[in-house]
Amino acid sequence: TAWLLLPRVATTPQLHGRVVALIADSLDHQSAWDSAIVAYDMMLRHLPGDHPAAIHLRVRRAAAHLFADRLADADDELRKLRGMMDRFTGTVIGAGFHVAQLAQHVLTHHDDDAVAMADSLLNDLRPLGLDAAFGHALMALSYHRLDSRNADADTDALEQSGRWWGRATLLLPIDVLVRRFDALRPLADDDRMRTYAQSPWPPTHSDSTHAGNA
Repeated sequence: TAWLLLPRVATTPQLHGRVVALIADSLDHQSAWDSAIVAYDMMLRHLPGDHPAAIHLRVRRAAAHLFADRLADADDELRKLRGMMDRFTGTVIGAGFHVAQLAQHVLTHHDDDAVAMADSLLNDLRPLGLDAAFGHALMALSYHRLDSRNADADTDALEQSGRWWGRATLLLPIDVLVRRFDALRPLADDDRMRTYAQSPWPPTHSDSTHAGNA
């Protein structure tokens, strides 16, 4: 619908920008990362570089670069954004940056750096609401990997993984988490994680079992 609307709002820059933003957001949530990046680039060409909306778009573009396997582009963007984040503490922009930073650690297998963010992550991601689930799930994956690498060691990594997985699945269904970030599939496939998984409330159309739980 937004795509069909674009030609009709082409002469109204503000409306045009909102429609493109809607398309970018939808592409992002469907994991169409390359297409989302094109939309983000288009919007950024029409915004002052220091505008909060531009900073927000750059954070989301950096995350899209990560999941599109453009790790060098993501690293360059995140380094440029890092010094700006103090002014966005406690905001959706700051929270989005924390998710992107966590995703970078996870996708480059720097799991120790990822779990170092654990102490403050709950508060850092709070502005994201339900979407904080993706950050919680990424943290669960890092602990899960640490447990796999230290199977013979005395470690609570598995328990920590379960706690973060429980927080994630309390916010969003497992199939939604895995559909957006396929890297989370090992958590969904691990029978040990099933004891920690929760059911989101209120129930969503993505998980028909919730109706029975209600």
